[in-house]
Amino acid sequence: MDALTQAIESHWNINSTDESKIYSKKAIELIISNLVKVVNAPDKESRKNMAIAANFAGKAINITKTTACHAISYPITSYFNVPHGHAVALTLPSMIIFNSEIEEKDCQDSRGILFVKNALKDLISYMKASNFEEAKDIILTLMHDIGLETNLQSLGIKSQEDIEIIIKNGFNPSRVKNNPRVLTESKLRLILGEIR
Repeated sequence: MDALTQAIESHWNINSTDESKIYSKKAIELIISNLVKVVNAPDKESRKNMAIAANFAGKAINITKTTACHAISYPITSYFNVPHGHAVALTLPSMIIFNSEIEEKDCQDSRGILFVKNALKDLISYMKASNFEEAKDIILTLMHDIGLETNLQSLGIKSQEDIEIIIKNGFNPSRVKNNPRVLTESKLRLILGEIR
């Protein structure tokens, strides 16, 4: 899930390049088609494909750096002991929807809103989704199929104070500013509320 989140974040990143997008596309396609197999009934082929995918995701994220999902994940791991790959995936479905609702006024990518919208359309096509809701559901289904919880309460993150710990410690400006759409604390509070 860390490799998949890296590949997706790299693709919508304000620092994306033609090269990083090639890597992220390859990683996303390989992970979507191999993740469930490699977790539940691994064989040589699925392991090889996931190793290649992780390498491509690493190359992509090395160019662009991470965005909001990673920034938010750090306190989820540090304060609530959720493994890193699981923690980054928790907000990924919601961030797909959040970024798809980008407007001119909250676009952080200097290449403009049309550039971002086209990148997002490409992204969901790599996931074999026809719209953003379907892309969100694909991630949730993948998580379910490999045995990962998708809501915070089931991971011991129950109170509003817990949410505030995540917001206070997960709002890393250098990572959040790489997201194509401005993410404010109030928007982050809503996203965390959705998955609570």
